[in-house]
Amino acid sequence: MVPGFKVKRVIDTTGAGDSFCSGFLAAYSKGLDFKKCALVGNAAGAHCVMAKGATEGIKSYDEIMSFINEKILCRKPTKK
Repeated sequence: MVPGFKVKRVIDTTGAGDSFCSGFLAAYSKGLDFKKCALVGNAAGAHCVMAKGATEGIKSYDEIMSFINEKILCRKPTKK
């Protein structure tokens, strides 16, 4: 299981699944393991839902990776 990302506001979910797939495949093409690929897919899907339509929220791979790094650095540790 890979956690999703909280977003400020969901505008439209159109294209979120396709965005996940494109993020996953982009990461896979760069040699990342499946867990990291899913994390990139989740981040791409999160960006997609923050804009109207299926393509307005699409970001570059570098922007997605920056988003992931920012969110992970700001994440509070979870208790087990």
